This record gives sequence, C-alpha cells and structure tokens, in this order.
Amino acid sequence: MNKNKSTFVRENKRRYLQVLSFYATRHHPCTKQVHSRSHTIILIKTKELN
Repeated sequence: MNKNKSTFVRENKRRYLQVLSFYATRHHPCTKQVHSRSHTIILIKTKELN
C-alpha cells in the first residue's frame, strides 16, 4: 500500500467515526437510524417476535 492510499484509508476511517459519533449524540441510545432496506426488514421481523 503506498503512502497516498494509506492516508486516504485513514481519512475515510476518521470520517466514518465522525458520522458514528454524530448519530450517537443526536439520537437516543436505544434509537437506531437504519438506512438499508434489509436492516429495516430485520428490525420489523424482530419487533414482531417480541
């Protein structure tokens, strides 16, 4: 891996962590925002079981 690529990967990880941190502070800990249809379906099915 060259130096530019490793810097790019490190910057992407930092941005990802900033997004996670943003959502963690904006939403109640038990509330998860789901952005994918498959995860939404899994959550709906899980709620039906409870």
